[in-house]
Amino acid sequence: MKALTELLPWTIALMLTLLAGGGRPAGALEKNEKDIRDRLKVYAPVKLTADMSGLSTHDREALGKIVTAVNAVDAIFWKQMGRQAIEARAAFAKATDPIDILYRDFIAINYGPFDVRKDNERFIAVAGDAGPRLPGAGFYPEDMTKGEFEARLQGHPGLREEFEKINTLIRRIDGTPVAIPFERVYLDELTAAARALQDAAALVDNTSLRRYLSLRAEALLKGDFYASELAWLDLKGNAIDVVIGPIETYDDALLGMKASYEGAAMLKDAKQSRALDVYKQNLEGMAQALPVEARFRKANTGTGNVLEIVNIVRFSGDFNAGIKTIAASLPNDERVIQEKGAKKQIYKNVLEAKFDAILQPIGRLFLSRKDQPKVTRDAFVTNTLLHELSHTLGVDYVAGKGDLTVRKALKERYSAIEEAKADVVGIFIVQYLHAKEILTDDEADENYVTYLAGLFRSVRFGTAEAHGQGTAVQINFLLREGGIERDAKSGEWSVHPRKFEPAVALLAKELLEIEGTGDYDRAGALLEAMGKLDAVTQEALKRTDAVPVDVTFTYPM
Repeated sequence: MKALTELLPWTIALMLTLLAGGGRPAGALEKNEKDIRDRLKVYAPVKLTADMSGLSTHDREALGKIVTAVNAVDAIFWKQMGRQAIEARAAFAKATDPIDILYRDFIAINYGPFDVRKDNERFIAVAGDAGPRLPGAGFYPEDMTKGEFEARLQGHPGLREEFEKINTLIRRIDGTPVAIPFERVYLDELTAAARALQDAAALVDNTSLRRYLSLRAEALLKGDFYASELAWLDLKGNAIDVVIGPIETYDDALLGMKASYEGAAMLKDAKQSRALDVYKQNLEGMAQALPVEARFRKANTGTGNVLEIVNIVRFSGDFNAGIKTIAASLPNDERVIQEKGAKKQIYKNVLEAKFDAILQPIGRLFLSRKDQPKVTRDAFVTNTLLHELSHTLGVDYVAGKGDLTVRKALKERYSAIEEAKADVVGIFIVQYLHAKEILTDDEADENYVTYLAGLFRSVRFGTAEAHGQGTAVQINFLLREGGIERDAKSGEWSVHPRKFEPAVALLAKELLEIEGTGDYDRAGALLEAMGKLDAVTQEALKRTDAVPVDVTFTYPM
């Protein structure tokens, strides 16, 4: 069966444009050499390496198959970013001019003509289109509004489940909105990915990994990931791993419902992973320590939570777009989280690349000489781990609303609120770990200072991106409450020794209550009031212009 790409109304128009322009769409391309060079230089190129010497011959072969699968879903992600992304890539695909090559490379970083770190600002006009990014990307008809979506469901409530699934596209057929499963639209790419995962399953000796790879291959074609998610949490003794599928909803700026495909091929660091057991053992205590009413704390954090250190071999799709992630807490399926928990993975080689190239230099620019040595790699790992653990803390379902998930209740505001919650609750948990003597006085202090430096790393992603907007909320709130301070004369920032912990607790309470009540308006009010940086902070960020904002990778396989 052929994938239903013919349902995308822009495909024919794009083909005609390419035929007319010899591979380059008609219409002026407003190029600016200085501008594109300035945009590119904020991404530091890094050769991402991972030690494969300990792999068996079969596992090495299987890893190659997994990389093939990960690459296959990259093509899907381009389609999900919609007409504007496809046209931009096509416009520069055969570039030979040196300036055109720069545009080709920056389009590849952003998966389209919009600069992720500058609030999705368009950086090149393509095919006569100089307009803003479509909020629904390629998930919805280009002119669909929230009102039309909701009106369709109000008139036909039986359609709600299919329309609100993370893995359906919304299209119009004869003018009527319909929901079409991803698995039909992207059949060709998913078939290739599933075949590669099955080939990998046939090669590996580890029984639990073989089962997971087989189930995940089936899930890609069926669109039901529940069994494979449970199998993923049950992995034991595996040297290699993969995350692949439609996962995060960050790119759906219209309704925050539709998930983007992404892939990560990984190698597990078993020794360093075992060192994280102390955090897993204290997860229930962390949940009970949250500064909110009991109804906003999860009664059960799950008995199958997994904490791991891994090294990335290959990223694709949403993992690879714009700002690269240093860790993840997955799966996102609330049923799985309630039943077993989640897997929190630290992407060690990605984190280390960012620490060396970005976080340490930022610490030297913003902090006093006394505090600069407190920005440490170990604290960065702990901050990152606690962020991922905190995705599991708080509730997944709105209190008193049955099966209404927080994600559905907060819609497009969910991602920014959830990322802020994970940051703030994570740093709040340092207080708990310090009180339990799991962290020493010095380690707690290093975590607080590294967190502060990390705020300036993350906010540079841009406030159109969930992590960046969530970080702006933290900076503004903690400044207002006196938890962090900026010295007007020296320009140095610091953690207030007495006010920081109470300010963090207050913000944690606010974010946990927004999620626990599913209060869409309260979320909006917080993001509106605190989601943008003030002029002084924006001016302070200019001193980081020479520091890369993020990294781009070349890979060993």
